Amino acid sequence: MKAQFNLDMLYVSPFKWKRGFDEQTLSLKMVPMEQKRLRTGVAVLDAVVDRLMAGQDPAAAAGEAGMTRHELSRTIYGLTGMNIQQLRTRWRAREVEELLRYTSLPLKEIMAMVRCTSQATFSRMVGKRLGMTPTRYRRMCREAGEVGKYGI
Repeated sequence: MKAQFNLDMLYVSPFKWKRGFDEQTLSLKMVPMEQKRLRTGVAVLDAVVDRLMAGQDPAAAAGEAGMTRHELSRTIYGLTGMNIQQLRTRWRAREVEELLRYTSLPLKEIMAMVRCTSQATFSRMVGKRLGMTPTRYRRMCREAGEVGKYGI
């Protein structure tokens, strides 16, 4: 069975601002970004995504939906092809990638934002997703001029 929703369809960036051009002053400035949030029409999946966006435990949506955590995980798996843990891990990895790429936030602050308490776990997650250390990835993005395109 093919999943109805993938991470690209569900994910919402943590950024609320983007770099834009002010035609009056002929300069760059930060302008508000429109948050594009897909409502799936599946209440329990929307509740899980809402919790991920808020940095909360998505499995806690089980109680709200009158399900066990196991039932919730099976439901999410049927809809996305990922269990709750995989969805949370991939969501956080995507957030980390964007925060490393577009901000100059200290690594410890990024770790706190994605609720990662171990430097080793954080480095392993980044290495698995990006194939390099967080510091190396950030350096590569700086050289490409990516830092500062978006703001939180």
